[in-house]
Amino acid sequence: MSALRAPIALLASFLALALMIGCASSVAPTGSVSGLEQACSDLVNQERTTRGLEALTLANDVLAVARAHSQDMATDDYFSHNSPEGIDPFERAASAGITYTRYAENIAWTSGRSGRTDQQIAQEIVQGWMNSEGHRNNILNASFEEHGLGVAESSNGIYFTQNFIAR
Repeated sequence: MSALRAPIALLASFLALALMIGCASSVAPTGSVSGLEQACSDLVNQERTTRGLEALTLANDVLAVARAHSQDMATDDYFSHNSPEGIDPFERAASAGITYTRYAENIAWTSGRSGRTDQQIAQEIVQGWMNSEGHRNNILNASFEEHGLGVAESSNGIYFTQNFIAR
């Protein structure tokens, strides 16, 4: 199983699940954004603004949900929009008291730092999302105005969750 994990996870990270309606690890402290989270957010917003869209603003409630999902994937060593207990992105948002008119999620995974900088890792992740039609559609959806992008690192790799919201 572990020999198949990396190829499956990389493939899965580039397959979109455009979910829209109408181990020890490290995560940035609540209220702050890690360098890797910021680098990814900046690149996502660059993709949007170069196409004439507004930059996404950070929503702390959505950030907390995204970060918690990345942390859960890192801790429990899985890669999916749904937790092993079957909890999906919409249930995570609802349990955090988040209401929305549209909501979507992108996830990604990479094996680790391997001497790469935050900027290099962020470029890899965002380029992967932009090369995937469903992920790209989420990033470039003009109805989304806010987002939260959470990252968690563990010995299993680096996990990314970006949630998009229109309220």
